[in-house]
Amino acid sequence: MGKRGPPPKPTARLKLTGSRLLYDRKNEPHVVPGRPECPSWLVGEEREMFEKLCGMMESIPGLLTPADAHALGHLAQSLVEYKVARRKAMKHLYSSGASPNRVSPYMVAAREAWNRCRVGFGQFGMTPSDRASLGMAANNAPPTGKMIKLGINA
Repeated sequence: MGKRGPPPKPTARLKLTGSRLLYDRKNEPHVVPGRPECPSWLVGEEREMFEKLCGMMESIPGLLTPADAHALGHLAQSLVEYKVARRKAMKHLYSSGASPNRVSPYMVAAREAWNRCRVGFGQFGMTPSDRASLGMAANNAPPTGKMIKLGINA
């Protein structure tokens, strides 16, 4: 059975927003902030995506820790899967089976990869609504157009 309510916000995000809930977190483990090391199971384009994500997320102080390596690795892997599946889906919009109205398996794979990406973006505070909830000053705001910098034109 699942846990009740929404998952708690990370302490780093609570600090940025100046939330009073921060004082209730007495027994939370403390992790030293820093750039995570790229997991060994990422290869090629996935490694490049991991480095791009780390570079963008370092602009928010205290957000990245070495403990985030595998979660960020899965996000990088999902982004690459999305890009590949989307590219193939644009070439083959419909499957060549008996039913001409059947959706391409590439499109299904792209949708599933994108759903994993959305969850990962939310966990790391990379969506517009998550950034708005950080309450950052304008001079500390992350640069716009991050999806374009990742090479995603969808």
